[in-house]
Amino acid sequence: MDTISSENNNSLLPMIAAILGGLAVLLAAIALFKLSSVSKQLAKVEGATTRIESIESQVSQASAAASDAANLRNYVAQMERQIQQNFTNVRNEFNTVRTEINTVKESTARRPAPQGSATAGGQGQSATPPVAGPDEYVVQSGDTGVKIARSNGVNLNDLIAVNPDINWNRLRVGQKVKIPKK
Repeated sequence: MDTISSENNNSLLPMIAAILGGLAVLLAAIALFKLSSVSKQLAKVEGATTRIESIESQVSQASAAASDAANLRNYVAQMERQIQQNFTNVRNEFNTVRTEINTVKESTARRPAPQGSATAGGQGQSATPPVAGPDEYVVQSGDTGVKIARSNGVNLNDLIAVNPDINWNRLRVGQKVKIPKK
């Protein structure tokens, strides 16, 4: 004897198959729903990944810019130090020149006046007003009032006094200069 008859067996089998089929469809629907949900989450994750990569790129660029700024700041600081050192050197040179000028002034102030050029009031002017002599000098290239006075053996102040119309800062080649009487 069979415990399960073929009649009972035939009627349960389709019912079990239908239940299993229904379960399979239900599981497939749940899986499809989950797959759709996972797919949406995956799209969100890909979008987030793209944003993260963009942010990483921006961070990298910002880091490079910060490094460049630091290098530029160091360069500017170095240039400031160099400029300050140059200003210090120039100030020292000016002080040296000022000292030399003062030394020259002191040495010329102590030097006695040349013979025949008595000074009135210590101003370097002769006691009597200078008078132009018959001689004239024609200005050559590179001449100055001092050179002309020395080459003719006269005082520079006397030379300037007898030539009031001459601009001694702009002597011209060929210009005639009156020589004072000795």
